[in-house]
Amino acid sequence: METKELVIDNRFRIQADTHLLTDLSSHATTRLEPRLMKLLFLLASHAGQLVSREQIIRDIWNDYGGGEDGLTQAISFLRKMLDDMAKDRIRTIPKKGYLLNAVVTPATKITEAEEKEKINVDTILPAEEEPIPALPEKKKNFWTHPAAITLVVTLLVFVLIAGRKTFFPSPVKSREPAGGVEDTLYQYQELKEQQQRQSTNP
Repeated sequence: METKELVIDNRFRIQADTHLLTDLSSHATTRLEPRLMKLLFLLASHAGQLVSREQIIRDIWNDYGGGEDGLTQAISFLRKMLDDMAKDRIRTIPKKGYLLNAVVTPATKITEAEEKEKINVDTILPAEEEPIPALPEKKKNFWTHPAAITLVVTLLVFVLIAGRKTFFPSPVKSREPAGGVEDTLYQYQELKEQQQRQSTNP
């Protein structure tokens, strides 16, 4: 049974049933017009062999009168699709026909080979190791530095001295008048009033 899927040079996959041409390197897929797909599949099925113009026009164009011009245009389009600007993949044999100069394999074999290669790669490559997290940098302890301890002790002494003066002020000695009498505010006012009365009554 003839396969309907072929691969050209391990790059271009032909799916004749769906008229799809896929570039496996870029994963770009193009749907070809049925006549173009028939022509490409005919050349791929006879890779390395000359396919005469008469056979192509008979099988693809049904001996249509404009088949010559249509064939020339179709070959030009297929060369663009197969990245064949040098006209080396689809060669023109002057006055005879065309030859597909490429390695053509069934698509199933390519698929199996790709899958096998993928399995081998997965087996050979070691599992990625998780990165070892960096140890956190130890923070310097402020209280272990000698200069810091000295500064703190000095501040504490200063605060204690200042606080003592604020909350425990030194007792203020009251003034004592001559004679050893305690000079309180009341006595001071009383003496002042007596002096005023004496000055008004000579």
